[in-house]
Amino acid sequence: MGPRARRYKIIEGIANNNERIPEQFQREVKDDDKEVLGKLLNVLIQKCCRNGLWNLALEELGRLKDFGYKPTRWTYNALVLVFLRADRLDTAYLVHREMSSSGFSMDEFTLGCFVDSLCKAGRWREALSLVEKEEFVSDTVLYTNMISGLCEASLFEEAMDFLNRMRSSSCIPNVVTYRTLLSGCLRKRQLGRCKRILSMMITEGCYPSPKIFNSLVHAYCRSGDYSYAYKLLKKMVKCGCQPGYVVYNILIGGICGNEKLPSSDKLEMAEKAYGEMLDAGVVLNKFNVSNFASCLCGAGI
Repeated sequence: MGPRARRYKIIEGIANNNERIPEQFQREVKDDDKEVLGKLLNVLIQKCCRNGLWNLALEELGRLKDFGYKPTRWTYNALVLVFLRADRLDTAYLVHREMSSSGFSMDEFTLGCFVDSLCKAGRWREALSLVEKEEFVSDTVLYTNMISGLCEASLFEEAMDFLNRMRSSSCIPNVVTYRTLLSGCLRKRQLGRCKRILSMMITEGCYPSPKIFNSLVHAYCRSGDYSYAYKLLKKMVKCGCQPGYVVYNILIGGICGNEKLPSSDKLEMAEKAYGEMLDAGVVLNKFNVSNFASCLCGAGI
């Protein structure tokens, strides 16, 4: 094995183990092949970033510059991402400023992560400015990222407003956009908004997944709105989702699983749901069978 091949083997081993490259070894490589050392340091920085080692990535970035080399576009993107994932937004901004000064732009994935992080921090205006500065034409994916971030920040009015922004930019909200918005509001218990969003979704032919429907029924049962929870079963059918074991048990368990007996209208609703359940070939779990039977006996049925 020649000297150059041996060095590549050593470099590969160091990079795979996230180790620092000895200073003396770097100087040997630089003396023999300056281009190789520049590529090596860039790859090592990217490797550190992928593993979340932003401290080590900064050290290697300093050495890269000390040797007179410049980070590549991919290195800058990796650095921005690692700082976003570490919740170091301001540092990510500094890297982006240097990146722009070097004539590089972010790739679509990195830009999406950046605007999502900004929106999560309530800095959605900065997110819009960043997109404009990057000269990126906003698309459905990017808007969906921002809507997700706004929901995390509990900025629901702004998230709803972004639907209008999308349409005015000739971007059509798709099923992923609506599911993201609906799930975001559901996680924050914005049940009134969930009704509005669900109605919009069904009108535009973008349907929630069965898992989201199950979560909605559970949320409305917990809030005591059993009537709407039951209506959701009908909406599931309208959306092409057949109510099954999980959702029926959530609804009947929600009505009959309390210490107090349910009112007659709620118990009637549970009986109706139970009949539909049997017609669908679905059964109650043992816990709900016991509670349902107790409620029926308590009501003298």
